[in-house]
Amino acid sequence: MSSMVRVMLIAALLWTLTPTAGKSQLLVAAPRVNTFQATAHALISPDQPPARYIGLAPGPLGVDKVPFRLREIRPINQPTGAATNFVIVSPSSGVARATTLVALNPKVVPYMRPGYYSLFVIFENPERPEFGSGIEVNLYLSSPGLPEIASVVSAASMRPGISPGQLVAIRGTRLSTPPVTGEADSAGLFPTVIGHTRVTFNGIAAPLLYVSSEQINCVVPHGVAGSKSAQVVVELLSPSGLNDSSPAVTVPVSDTSPGIFTADQSGNGPGAIVNTGAGTGFNTESNPAPRGSAVTFYATGAGAWNVAYPDGGLVLASRTGLYLGPEFLMPLAPVSVTIGGQPARVVVATAQPMRVSGMLQVTAEIPQGIGSGEQPVVLTIGNNSNSQQWVTVAVQ
Repeated sequence: MSSMVRVMLIAALLWTLTPTAGKSQLLVAAPRVNTFQATAHALISPDQPPARYIGLAPGPLGVDKVPFRLREIRPINQPTGAATNFVIVSPSSGVARATTLVALNPKVVPYMRPGYYSLFVIFENPERPEFGSGIEVNLYLSSPGLPEIASVVSAASMRPGISPGQLVAIRGTRLSTPPVTGEADSAGLFPTVIGHTRVTFNGIAAPLLYVSSEQINCVVPHGVAGSKSAQVVVELLSPSGLNDSSPAVTVPVSDTSPGIFTADQSGNGPGAIVNTGAGTGFNTESNPAPRGSAVTFYATGAGAWNVAYPDGGLVLASRTGLYLGPEFLMPLAPVSVTIGGQPARVVVATAQPMRVSGMLQVTAEIPQGIGSGEQPVVLTIGNNSNSQQWVTVAVQ
C-alpha cells in the first residue's frame, strides 16, 4: 500500500470519528410561505400584533445545535410603493432548534396603502453564512373604503364657515391613517401631505397639523380668498395616481370667521384665557381677573394678515423684522372685543408666536363697569364676530 493511500485512509477514518463529520450546518426555516391579511389604515395593537411562529432547525443531516441570526429582510415586490419592511422578527438570533415570531409592525402597517406586498426574511448561520434559509412573508391590505367628510368647522368654535388662513377641523370616517401629528420642516412650513393623506380646498393643498381616521386638523389656504364657497376633498394618495378621494363637500367662505379657543376645546364655555394683568395663570372661576386688568385669549379665523405670510408657515415671532412693512404681524381687518356686553380696550392683537400662521392672540382689558363671575367674550374681526359661540371669562 502506498504512503499516499495510507494517508487518505487515515484521514477518512478520522473524519468518520469526528462528532460533526459529514454533517452540514444548514439552517431550515418553516413554514416557507406566511400570509397576513389586514385592512389598510386600521390600528394594530403594539402588544399583540398579528404574528406567525417560524421554526428554525438544522438540516436533515445537521448537527444537534446550530446558531442563527437574522441576515436581512428584502422586498420581493412593492406594487403600491410603500414600506420595504413591514414585519418584526423576535428573537432575531439564538440557537436552533428554536422558534421565532414574525409579526406585523404596528408602526408601519397602519400607514401603508391598500395592496399586496411580499418580503423575503432570511436567516443564516453566523459561523457559516453560506448556510442560510429564507421564508416568504406576504401581506394583503384591503381597502377600508373611500373617505367621507361629515363636517368642516372652525377648530376653535366648532362651527361651520371658513376664511383664508383659518385653522379648521374636518370630521368624518376613513379620513386617514391612525393619528399622526404634523411637524414644521426646516423651512418652518407644515406639510401638505402626511403619510398618504392630502386635503384640498378648491384644488389647493392645505397644510396639515394632525390626521387620523376620524379627524383632520388643517389650515385653510389663502388661495380661497375672494371665493364665496370652497370644495373640500380628502385624498388618500397612491403612487400609481389612482387616489381614493372623498366626495367634495361645499363650505361657505368669508373674509373673516372669528372663533375663540375654549379651555376644554369644545367650542363653548370658559375660554383658554390667561390673566396677564393683575395676577397670572389661567383664568378660572378660582383665579378670576380683576376689572381693569388685562387678559389674553387665542383665536383663529382672522383672515388676511397685514403682511403676506406663507400657508402653514410657523410664526417665529409676532414682530415682522424680516419684512419691509409693519412692525407686527396682525390681521388686516380691524379687531374689537366686548366683555360682559361692554367694549374692552384691545391692547394688542397679533399672530401667536411659535404657532402656525392662522393663530391669533388678543390681549384686552376687562371693562370697569361689568359684574363679577362668568362674563361673555365676543371677538369681532372685520364684519364678522363669534357671537354664535358662547365663550366666557371669569371676572373678580
